[in-house]
Amino acid sequence: MHRIALIFLLAVGIGLAQAAPSTTKALNNVKPIDGSEQPTFQNIPDPSMYGPRRDALDDPVGVIYQAGTTWYDYQHNGSSGKMVDVDDLGFVHVTWTNGLNSTSSSRHVYYNVWDPSTEAFTISNGQVNSASRGGYVCGQVLPGGFFFPAFHQEILAGQPHAASSIDLIERAGAYTTFEIPYIYEGNQAMQVIWPKIAIALDSTLHVVSTESPLSNQAGDPQSIYYSRGTPVFDGPFGVEILWDDLGGAAFQEIDTCMVISPDIACSRQSNRVVIAWSDTRDDLTDPNVDPTQYNNDIKYIISEDGGDNWSEPVNVTHFIYPDEDCASGDTLVCDADTFRSYTDCSVIFDEDDDIHIAFMTVHYYSLEGTISRYASQIWHWSSDSGYVSPIFAVDASYGDTNWADDLGDWQYVLQRPNLAIDTETDELYCCFVLADENNWSAGGIPMQDVWVSKSGDDGVSWTYATNMTNTNTGQFVPPGESAHERDATLSETVTTYDGDRYLHMSYVFDLDAGGAVGDNPTGTPTLNPMNYQRIRVSDIQSDSLWDNQWPVLHVDSTDMPPEVASFADERPSLPNKFTLHQNYPNPFNPSTTIQFDLAQAARVTLKVFNVLGEEVAVLLSDASRSAGVQLVNFDASGMASGVYLYQIESQGLTQTRKMVLMK
Repeated sequence: MHRIALIFLLAVGIGLAQAAPSTTKALNNVKPIDGSEQPTFQNIPDPSMYGPRRDALDDPVGVIYQAGTTWYDYQHNGSSGKMVDVDDLGFVHVTWTNGLNSTSSSRHVYYNVWDPSTEAFTISNGQVNSASRGGYVCGQVLPGGFFFPAFHQEILAGQPHAASSIDLIERAGAYTTFEIPYIYEGNQAMQVIWPKIAIALDSTLHVVSTESPLSNQAGDPQSIYYSRGTPVFDGPFGVEILWDDLGGAAFQEIDTCMVISPDIACSRQSNRVVIAWSDTRDDLTDPNVDPTQYNNDIKYIISEDGGDNWSEPVNVTHFIYPDEDCASGDTLVCDADTFRSYTDCSVIFDEDDDIHIAFMTVHYYSLEGTISRYASQIWHWSSDSGYVSPIFAVDASYGDTNWADDLGDWQYVLQRPNLAIDTETDELYCCFVLADENNWSAGGIPMQDVWVSKSGDDGVSWTYATNMTNTNTGQFVPPGESAHERDATLSETVTTYDGDRYLHMSYVFDLDAGGAVGDNPTGTPTLNPMNYQRIRVSDIQSDSLWDNQWPVLHVDSTDMPPEVASFADERPSLPNKFTLHQNYPNPFNPSTTIQFDLAQAARVTLKVFNVLGEEVAVLLSDASRSAGVQLVNFDASGMASGVYLYQIESQGLTQTRKMVLMK
């Protein structure tokens, strides 16, 4: 006999979302500033250059199917993981947080599956969790069709906790939930919630979650935890999830950060697992430091053995630290780099087992303690090329004077990058949401569209993004009519059907712009469709590329004109021939030559790192080099065979490549 136990415990539900402080007030040592006060960094192309928007209310690229509805428009506070996936038979699995009433006092995790033979969703009531309250879900599917949602739920009132569920059989929607065993601080159970999930080749579930601070104060430090579980099957039936003991607990602490940002991915070729997140640059051990949520670098750790051992964190962004003393008094110069990562990132592996991370940045002035919500950028980095390339960006002039001062907790005009890959062509895709300058609600909240960009060269360059939803409803639009899309995610891989390649996307089609839940609502509750959009990849334009020199990640403010108010002067041109070449020979034993090109004389640092990110050699240290082709010999006689990274930095620009020492 096969038994599935369903536990129903009644408890009074409370809100699980951690509310960020309103951006109309100072947040610790950071306060937002109006776009008119913000210096312009560079001439970022305006999205209007991509052609006129269509006039239809909703004229999408591809076909839209409704998986269900929700009154709860917020699906994630930061990184969203994956809310849609496809199995080997072409069934599409969608999960979401479903608010069942206008106050979302009843809120649960829902699931539905789309049948390619009927082109329709099959489950009429797809509640996953059996607790009194649940939400903030993502999920991933096994090739055969078992989909595993990961979310947090409340069995005990006021005690949300991370969990995952297993289906009775493939695509049935008859789920049993298994919480990850609790950890405690003293006698108090810690709230470890907001899980993201990935599934390995051997069906192991890998989860990264974020602590909700015991203080219950947004903006306090919060730890990141890794967990690992094994699904148990009895013949065709899913029975339970067994969570591993990782050194005395089911949660292994990874880091302490300031935002809900981590994402996780598993290789489709090996035992590799990667976790990426926005890591604070503030010293959390110093009682004199008032940390902020906005001062972050992107970091990742990698396990080569399925989560048993992890590398040291590798810093992807390496933003230049400011001159805190600032003897000159010129804070524009002393600020140095003025990009910082915020709370969005997405990570996947490609078919060569290289890591790809998409992330979002904001303008951040360290010495002034100011940010701008009307300027944000989306970037891509890969472990293969080491390049950080822009995918899309808007500066502080983007927007409309009719927009509200407060866009809502965690909200920016450009945000939520989410990656996918075509395993046959190696093309990468990134979706994101962008506020439309020409559309806003009666409350002054801009409406978002979902855009998609693609790359055919491992993310070094990206196409001009295509507007996939084209929702155009006008200005000062009342609730119920100010439709826009939010919290879009992509299935991890592109699939083939009847000779065509398809990208799979899900999102909430919110009928009043802004977030209607939490302590800082900016919209009105509406009953919103949860949409699945099936997109033929040939319909995504790829004729023109975004200029991958605009913007450049390391925007050193010393390149700015001396007067902040003097916006007429353009930023001096950056070297457009600054190039780090592949070493030759490669593989090598024991020496090789590294070539780099400089368009103008500059000071250069060239270092070698192992795969754990540890520095093993310094070939040039702030050395002066003339313009032209430069050659540097690297002798690795005393080093072990293996893969190494060599990284060059000059004038705030960084490039990295991989080389192989084979003795």
